[in-house]
This record gives sequence, C-alpha cells and structure tokens, in this order.
Amino acid sequence: MRPRSGKKPIVYETRILAYLDILGWKDQVERSSKAPSAMVAVDAAMKRLKAAASDIREYKRVMTRRSRGEWTAPDVTVFSDTVALSCVPTEWSVQVLAIQVQRFCLSLMALGLYTRGAIVRGLLHHKDNIIYGPALNEAHRLESTVAKYPRILVTDGVLPGPLVSMFGDGGQLPAHIIEEDTDTLRFFNPFASMVRPGLLGRDVTERARTNIARDLETHYVDVGIRAKLGWLLTFVDRVLTRVPPDDPAAPDAT
Repeated sequence: MRPRSGKKPIVYETRILAYLDILGWKDQVERSSKAPSAMVAVDAAMKRLKAAASDIREYKRVMTRRSRGEWTAPDVTVFSDTVALSCVPTEWSVQVLAIQVQRFCLSLMALGLYTRGAIVRGLLHHKDNIIYGPALNEAHRLESTVAKYPRILVTDGVLPGPLVSMFGDGGQLPAHIIEEDTDTLRFFNPFASMVRPGLLGRDVTERARTNIARDLETHYVDVGIRAKLGWLLTFVDRVLTRVPPDDPAAPDAT
C-alpha cells in the first residue's frame, strides 16, 4: 500500500540507543498501596524521570534552534519503568546521551532504585515520543535476558576503536567509562567522570555505596535481590579502590 500523497514515509535512522529499566519497580508499585515509604519513592522517581525527560526535550529544542539543525540532542521516551534515550551517532550527541544516562542512574540510586539495560547502535525510529525498530528489540533483549545485574551493557557498535578522541570517533563511547566484567561483557560505569578519566566524585560514589549496603541488608533474605545488590556493591568497592581517600587530584563532579 502506497503512502498518501504529501506524506513522507517513515524511515529508520542509525542511532545510538540507551535502554534503561528500573529494577524492582513493580514491587515498589505494589508496596506503595500499603507502605508510605514506597509511595514516596515511587512518586519521587516519577517526578525525577518526568523532569529529566522534560529538560532533555527543552535542551534539544533550544540547541536545534541555535545550531540551525546542525546539532541534534538526544530524544527521550519514558514509559512505565523504562527510559529510552537515543541520538544520532556523533561525538557531541553521544557525550550528552552518556551524561544523561549517568544522571538517570545516580538520581534513581539515591532513591533505592537501580537500573539495568543496554546501549546499542542500530536502526531505530524515535521521534515525538514514538520509538520502535531493530535497535529497540536488541536493547530490550539484552536488558531482559543477558544483563542480569544492575548494569548497562555496552555492545560492540558503541565501543571505541583504535583511534578515538575524548568522546569517541563517529559516536562511540569513551573508553574510560566502559568496564569489562568477569563474564567478558562490557558495561557503562555511572561513577566515571564523563569528561576525563577518574571518578565523578568520591563523595558521590561513597554515598551510593552506603545506600546499596543498606538495601542489601534490608533485602538479604531474598536471594534474587541479594545477588543483584551484592554484584553492585562489589563493583562500587572496586571503583573506590582506584582513588585514595586523600587524593587531591580526584576529579570534581561534572
């Protein structure tokens, strides 16, 4: 069936997609009907997600106008417990996307909510809050069946090549924010400085560790949650060993 005259057919673009799922969201929502603390966490999380999505859309509008369309900020869609950000594969766009992914992860972590997902490169339609395409299918598959722990997997399409600038070449992620796990999978480090190698801020990482340890103790009898938070606590401890407590050269928060 041919498209109506005057209407452009929808075509896929090659885009970088960050697909983030909030772990334990359904349990929090169930608990929110009985526990005031759970209701507070759910309400705060939704407000933060809504505000962050609104900020990204406004940023995109302003930057597109100022650059006359030459720069393209990420698009964002929030549905239930999932956040999807995507951008065209350029250095500047991927830089903004990586910073927003970091902010999502850390802001939710402060509420006792943890993210799992994937960052992929592939064919995608993402416009006006509508998103679909092979890249979304791949990211969802990785998040739901492969990631397992509170980590955001990074696929080969966004890994840095042999010759990269600070934020990659052709829309690739910078090498210093990518970690390799014991199962050989690579994932995004939300505690890394997006601008230069090092921690975002040791105090930020230590506060996150305190919250994770508290939640691990609270949910210790649930082996599924214990496995996920235990993995995350081990990773954060490994991150903290890289910068001594009194290191004056530790990077400031970006």
